[in-house]
Amino acid sequence: MNWWVGVRPQRVSAFGGCAVNRVIEGEHQVHDHATVSYEYKNGIRGTLQLCMFALDFPSEDLEMGIIGDAGMLVTRISRIEILQWKRGTNQKEPIVHKVIARQGEGWGNHLGFDEIHQEFVNCVLEKRQPLTSVRHCIDGTLLAIAAERAIKKGQVVTVDSEN
Repeated sequence: MNWWVGVRPQRVSAFGGCAVNRVIEGEHQVHDHATVSYEYKNGIRGTLQLCMFALDFPSEDLEMGIIGDAGMLVTRISRIEILQWKRGTNQKEPIVHKVIARQGEGWGNHLGFDEIHQEFVNCVLEKRQPLTSVRHCIDGTLLAIAAERAIKKGQVVTVDSEN
């Protein structure tokens, strides 16, 4: 979300908890479901809905999407596709973009794992900047921490991303 928006997050509200999957005992239990809303300094807002006890891959269709003034993009993970709808058209079906990736390979069987790590190695060898910076990673972590705090406190949390 941060990478797409291009600015740092400002505020987060969230609800969630652990209903089914118990990973560890105690206060550091991992949430198996959550709904998180983000607000950015430029006014853009986003939402993450997470459910870790859905169907197992490849039966599930994890979705990630962007809705904007030009239309909408949505992933279809089970087929490794991006669906596109253009605003202002009479499109009945989405434009389908196939993504070339090895499905479910690599450590942990995460889609794209092999490609992501090979790209990192290529950036080091070719002395070029990766697509995602360390700042993006820090901001993503701060966003997750703020969501955890919002769930725990039951209130909107300001993201400390100035450091």
